[in-house]
Amino acid sequence: MHHFPPATRYRAQSVRYMDGAVCAMCFNGVHQVNGRVVCDACEMQTDCCLCPERTLKAAPRALNPGPTPPRLAQHILEQGCHPAPFAAPDTAMPASALHGASVILADTVSTYASAAQSLGEYADPRDLPSLLPPHRRCFLEMRGSGDRSRGWGAYLRTLDLGDPAVLRTVRADLALRSGSQVAGGRARWLVLAGLVVTDPEGLPMGPVLLAHLWLREDGGLAAPLAVATPRLRPESAEAGGDTFRERCTSRYLVPVLVALTFVNCEGAVLERMSPASWRGDAVFERLRVEPFEGMLSQIERTGVGRMDAARQLVPGRFEDVRPPGGARTIRWRPENMRRLLDRVRQA
Repeated sequence: MHHFPPATRYRAQSVRYMDGAVCAMCFNGVHQVNGRVVCDACEMQTDCCLCPERTLKAAPRALNPGPTPPRLAQHILEQGCHPAPFAAPDTAMPASALHGASVILADTVSTYASAAQSLGEYADPRDLPSLLPPHRRCFLEMRGSGDRSRGWGAYLRTLDLGDPAVLRTVRADLALRSGSQVAGGRARWLVLAGLVVTDPEGLPMGPVLLAHLWLREDGGLAAPLAVATPRLRPESAEAGGDTFRERCTSRYLVPVLVALTFVNCEGAVLERMSPASWRGDAVFERLRVEPFEGMLSQIERTGVGRMDAARQLVPGRFEDVRPPGGARTIRWRPENMRRLLDRVRQA
């Protein structure tokens, strides 16, 4: 079960501290409603604002790579994203989106997903037992290998549909209304996802794809995954159409969803990283994926390359164990556990 911190509440005498304050997501003004600080434009709590972000004042620039290339989140914290070539300028994700958020580095899942895709295996989001993010606001990113897009990630914002005010706002939103109707009363959570990729110059670009995840109480999908492109430039009629959306989903978004499932698995750990060269108040965590990482290391010690070792473990399967009267447990297992153990013992 995931417990989110309660909304910040302000006493009446603290109103003066709101003078001149703006929403971190869209930069509109803010005011109080029933003790909550909400965006003037959409009346949503400021960390759940649904308004489009405003245009960046300056174009992004590449950061000094140093001994290790900067993470995608570091670039965003420094200067935000630039919009996709087909998207309207004011759709670009600003640096403020990551302020106060958690950044989850899931590079091991990139290895897992790349190995599976090289074998023609693709995860079906409907089969993933829990896609509920571990934080209300987070950015989950991973790095690829041998790919022109050196890194990608998704900004994830979780809305609690058990809150009547949130539910009313979601149902009134034209972009969310149809999904709300399909999910019906089965949905407890709505996760809004914005996919960001690294452009050829190593800079963050996006969102290039938007997704709505309507989740049940247990984190499984309550309605089909809905994806769309951000608002387009007038001259961009389709932005690649269905083919673009399908490729972005399978290549970039599905690995993010697999990482979310691993986060909810037995044995997986989010290891908090000490502050390094990034600026801003984001918290960086590394996703340690067990038992996959341990098995990968065992096979690598036999002289097998990392990607070849990963191919022996994928696609694997997620087991959703729900004993009567007991606690639910999600476990990951490789497809051929016995064969793998025999090989490691013989090495």
